[in-house]
Formats: sequence, structure tokens, C-alpha cells
Amino acid sequence: MTAKIKSSCLRHSMKTIHLNWYGPFTLEDVNEYIFNHDTMCEGLNGFGLYAWTGKKIRQRTDACLLYIGITEISYKIRFGKKPPPHAHTHEQINLDKYVWLGKVQNQDATKKDLEAAEYLLVSHCAPGLNKTKLNHPPFSCTVISQFFKNDGETPYKRVPSIIRVIPEVVIWNHETEKISDIPGRLRTYTPG
Repeated sequence: MTAKIKSSCLRHSMKTIHLNWYGPFTLEDVNEYIFNHDTMCEGLNGFGLYAWTGKKIRQRTDACLLYIGITEISYKIRFGKKPPPHAHTHEQINLDKYVWLGKVQNQDATKKDLEAAEYLLVSHCAPGLNKTKLNHPPFSCTVISQFFKNDGETPYKRVPSIIRVIPEVVIWNHETEKISDIPGRLRTYTPG
């Protein structure tokens, strides 16, 4: 009986990944200011996600979320120039190009957790330039996102619409194969 209870609990466990998103930044911000004068976004040295927004050539619609990626190295190195045919996806973005840096807050997060968050956000948000990781994560997980201005400290009172497509809470239940999100903005208050 105990073995059945333990396996049932394991089967229903869910990993929670907490991301703090900072932005928007230009590529120049990432390459020069942030990491040469690293007082405003201390700790944004990698092991996180990133989200590129903007417009592609001949895109007639407004700027939008175009790509979500993952890095285990510094953002500056990750976005460095690569020769074709290994060019970065962000090089396909021509206008209104900005990046949001998603720093994992879980101290015990692994690469597997980071990839699960990427899978979940890509499958839920469907950015136009993502060609891989379109399926759901291999295990149940919840991604909680908080959004901060590019000063690294000030939370957004109203998240900019261009990045609002990333929900503050999104849940993947591997057993039921369903995604749930919480629309709107989470409210913070002091009870009493």
C-alpha cells in the first residue's frame, strides 16, 4: 500500500520554475552597458531564458514576440556574432528589436527545468521564429513570470503589451495533457 501511495505522489508532482523578466533591452545594452557597468541588473549573467520582440522584414503587423530561447552562458556571449549559416535567430528581426532577459529564481533549477520552462512558453505563446521545442515539456510544470523594468528593480505596474503574451502563470499538466494559464495580472496585496 505504501509503495502505491508513494508512486501516486511522484506521478502527480509538479515542478515550479520562477522567472524574473527584465527589459526591454537593445542588443547594444546587452553587449555594452549591462555587463560593463553591472550594477543595474546584477546577476543577469546567464542561465535563463530570453525573449526577442520586434518585426521581421516585410512584416505588416505591429511588433510582437518573435522568439524565446535558453542560455546557460552570459547573454552577451550568447548573442555574439556568428558567421552564416550559424547566425542567430534574432538576426532575422529588423525593426523595433528588443530583448527581455528571463532570470531563473529557483536556486535548485537544473538545465532540465530551464528547458521545461522554454518548452512550455514556446508551446503556449507560439513565437513566429521558434522552429524547435514546439511540443510540451516532458513532465508537469508551472512557470511563474514577474516583469521588471530594465533598471533591474522596478516591477511593472502594467506589463507592456508586446511581452504580455507571456502569462504570469502557465501550467502544463503532463497527465491530462492540458495547458492552463491565469489571464490578466496577478494582484499583490496585504491582507487585513
